[in-house]
Amino acid sequence: MGIFHALLNNLTLLVSLGVLYSVILRKFPRNPILHDGLSGLLFGAIALFAMFTPLRLHEGPIYDGRSIILSLAGLFGGPVAGLIAATVAAAGRFWIGGVGQWVGLGVVAWATALGIVFHHVAKRHPRLLRWPYLWAFGVAVHLGMIALHLGLPAEIRWSVVQQIAAPVLLLYPLVFMLLAWIFEDQRQAAVMAARLRDHERLLQDILNAMPNPVYYKATDGNYLACNQAFAYYAGQRLEDMVGRTMDGLLPPPVAAAIAIKDQELIENPGVQHFDVTIPCADGVTREVAFDRATLRNPDGSIAGIVSCASDLTPHRQLEDQLRQASKLEAVGRLAGGVAHDFNNMLGVILGQTEELLDSIGEHDGRRALLEEIRKAALRSTDLTHQLLAFARRQTVNPQPLDLDARVTESLRMLRRLIPESTTIVFEPSGDPHVGLVDPAQFDQVLTNLVLNARDAIEKRGRITISVEDVTLTEPHAGAPAPVPPGRWIRLRVADDGAGIPPALLDKIFEPFYTTKDPGKGTGLGLAMVYGIVSQSHGHVQVRSHLQEGSTFDLYLPRHEGEPAPHPGPRPHRDTRELHAELARTEPAPGHAILVAEDEEANLRLTERILVRAGYQVFSAATPQRAVELFSEHQDEIALLLTDVIMPEMNGLDLFRALKEQKPRLECVFMSGYTADIISSSGLDEGQVRFLAKPFTRDDLLRAIHEASPPGARRPISGP
Repeated sequence: MGIFHALLNNLTLLVSLGVLYSVILRKFPRNPILHDGLSGLLFGAIALFAMFTPLRLHEGPIYDGRSIILSLAGLFGGPVAGLIAATVAAAGRFWIGGVGQWVGLGVVAWATALGIVFHHVAKRHPRLLRWPYLWAFGVAVHLGMIALHLGLPAEIRWSVVQQIAAPVLLLYPLVFMLLAWIFEDQRQAAVMAARLRDHERLLQDILNAMPNPVYYKATDGNYLACNQAFAYYAGQRLEDMVGRTMDGLLPPPVAAAIAIKDQELIENPGVQHFDVTIPCADGVTREVAFDRATLRNPDGSIAGIVSCASDLTPHRQLEDQLRQASKLEAVGRLAGGVAHDFNNMLGVILGQTEELLDSIGEHDGRRALLEEIRKAALRSTDLTHQLLAFARRQTVNPQPLDLDARVTESLRMLRRLIPESTTIVFEPSGDPHVGLVDPAQFDQVLTNLVLNARDAIEKRGRITISVEDVTLTEPHAGAPAPVPPGRWIRLRVADDGAGIPPALLDKIFEPFYTTKDPGKGTGLGLAMVYGIVSQSHGHVQVRSHLQEGSTFDLYLPRHEGEPAPHPGPRPHRDTRELHAELARTEPAPGHAILVAEDEEANLRLTERILVRAGYQVFSAATPQRAVELFSEHQDEIALLLTDVIMPEMNGLDLFRALKEQKPRLECVFMSGYTADIISSSGLDEGQVRFLAKPFTRDDLLRAIHEASPPGARRPISGP
């Protein structure tokens, strides 16, 4: 019984080994080198300690639990841990010495080698780690151990074997099986714990990859988990969010409102959606939409609430911008329609006034009154032209234009309109920035922006102009609407004046809206800028801060080719020369004019002016009537004078239909509202002539004279 008692005492070391090995499994699951090295040292140290508290049967042989320890080292630690433990144990046994030294070293080698072999076999056949196989392995180890004792000196060999055989074979395999079972359970637990940590890390990485804030909280309101986006908006570190509540994270009214929603969802489990405005930790107040649902415990009770939040602020801003753009579009259509009808009426007023002026003497007292009427009509004409520019209903002739050169040229005139206390800064880059835009309209836009900047500067200030190529890979946010991706030329006009109040930024492009004092502005300047740039397939954005100034950015389509040559001034006949030529010539035969105009008053006035100038005129109040007249008098008609907007058929289609019958037919279009028909037709100013309503008598006669082919008029024959 003494042997059994001594062996049981040594088994306490094996219990310590199990505890310490479990610590290594938990602390170093991801570092195999450190894990194997520490495991080998641990097994070797326990084996060494056991050898210094052994059971001694004779002088030399010692008995301890090293066979169990080293076989466990090889089985669970693998080759590295097994060899390290064997080296430590062998060194200790060699140092102890005695007659059983070489038998002890053999036991070290045998137990370790058998453990390593079983380690590799068990990898391929995990079922071998069940208790029957483990007990059988323990028996095999200790049968070999007893067999090695046959190498002891003959005088003690059989007595030692007889004393240790029964307790070793009965007790050691059982202890080995129990310890191996414990070690395997610890190893499986460590593997499961590592997988659980990996799974938790993966879930957290997935949550953090989501741009939307996500959180999970218990029914008592404590946050149990969240992602990085939620922690950012809450102004906290991710690790500090667990265990917190809304208190201190949200203003009390918002926290109370969400708490009520929490209670509603817990009392009525399922899904929930609501919107709320939240001041976030980054200083931005956001409109947030929450989509939430309840989670249940295995027993069916409510475990908590999982929620995903969406920032609606950008969507709301885009909706506001869309509403503003739609409003400007609707106002533009209304303004264009009003301008069209107004132009027709102005044409009659202007034409009839000129007729009356021609019918009275130079010293007639009524002449001054008629001149005032004429001047008022001309001023109203400028107003309708601005309305048409806003409504994008002007004729345009976009050309490849070097904007740097055009700005430089325009500033020669604009500098005269700027007081000396205001500095204009513009530095051309030297490289051409070619945009596709109508040159005359570009001059209008630049003039309006510079004058608007001038008026915003109260005393001394600076107006900065720049032109640069811009490539947008995604929509560029801004007011009144974002700029889509593409290749643009950006014209920027900035000032350091008074700035525009934020509440007014949405209104500055509306027609007749102005912040200037009465009599100092019509409210059409920026409206015209918006309309011209939009008609040129460009975009306008503005940003402004009170007392810091305003910046207007115009994005115009970039042209990749060379700029068009600068056109010379268009030939313009002097009025007196025109009247003199009309007085000494008459229309040649075969050069009659077909007039198509659906407004009766304009039709009669136009016919009367042309007949007085000596032209033969065929008048049609509808396109159908014009086709009929042309069919009857095709040989006599050389020129078509047509309104653009008419019922049944527009003026461009009428011209094309008649030109098929007579290819040499010339045309002059007239309208106060083109509805993009001319600008989208593919025809340029070299192919058609356009007479903007309302026009004067001289404008009409000049347009007809310039459009008529050579030989259309001949000297008047003598009496």
